[in-house]
Amino acid sequence: MQIVCTRTRSAGAEPLYQYLLLVPFDQLSYERQDRVHYRTDFGGKRHGGPHARLPEVIAPIDYLRLPPGLEKHRLGGEIYRVGRRIEALLVTGLYPEMIYPVVPPLFRALDELDDGQIFTRTDDLTGRFAELATRLDTLTAADLGLDRLRKVAA
Repeated sequence: MQIVCTRTRSAGAEPLYQYLLLVPFDQLSYERQDRVHYRTDFGGKRHGGPHARLPEVIAPIDYLRLPPGLEKHRLGGEIYRVGRRIEALLVTGLYPEMIYPVVPPLFRALDELDDGQIFTRTDDLTGRFAELATRLDTLTAADLGLDRLRKVAA
């Protein structure tokens, strides 16, 4: 599946950067597209529509079908935690300066970095929450298909 990972410098004197890892909607089934709560166009220069965050991509479709409420909230916490960890594995595979197990809202770099945008591919991660959660402690970016990195654009 195609993903896009961006690094954007925040305004200010300190070298603070935001990293985003997103999946273009055209990589998802129509049913999943209809049920994704958060959509963003922060995928940058990629044309063709919105992007989804990784937790909603890995989530089981049955979870996405749940109405808002306590059950969805309870299940969502674990899906979000696993998704954020997988996101960090992929971001680190693309931007080696990112060293955290979960991507922080803002990363303070030691040096100035260029803004970046990488389009690449991974294995299909759609709906794979249960499988990925059981392997979370031993997963690597290579296990997710990133070892076959083919940079499409930067």
